[in-house]
Amino acid sequence: TQPNGGTSSTANDTNDPVSTATREYFFYERLLNLRSPTLPLTLEVFHGSQAFDLARFDHLPGDFVHNHAVAARKIDVGFGFFQLQFDLGLGFRVSFEGPNTGVWTLTDGHRWKYEAQETAGYYYLKDPGSQRVWVFKKVPNGSFIEPAECLQVLDRNGNSLTYTRSTEPGVKGPASVTDGH
Repeated sequence: TQPNGGTSSTANDTNDPVSTATREYFFYERLLNLRSPTLPLTLEVFHGSQAFDLARFDHLPGDFVHNHAVAARKIDVGFGFFQLQFDLGLGFRVSFEGPNTGVWTLTDGHRWKYEAQETAGYYYLKDPGSQRVWVFKKVPNGSFIEPAECLQVLDRNGNSLTYTRSTEPGVKGPASVTDGH
């Protein structure tokens, strides 16, 4: 059994970093090994590409530095006030706040002046540093945290990456990624 609950004949085989049970890429990193005949001490860190949560995203917590996932979420903090968070991988998060009107104010002291827009079914994040527009499709779930999955990334030269999600229950991450060619 893996730490994420998956099982397979190779789940704990350190020579096979991809679980056949969950399709997760994972590995253990040994940080400390104090050998002793009476009380050996070993400290290992588990790194995995999936973690189970209610939002159906395939990532570790948003500010974890080894998180490679891209996701967005809108959080109802009460009194008609909301936060909009974009996780752009490697622990990088851009946050906005505002009333539920689709107008968002950047809350982080980032070097670039990110902009967020909201429509009925999508969130858009304009990234002036990389000159990209990230498109996220809302996934309504009836809770106070409304998740959104990355649908497309566009750049100023007309290039794009489009992510297609699996409709199979329990399958996380994109089913395919196309670059428009």
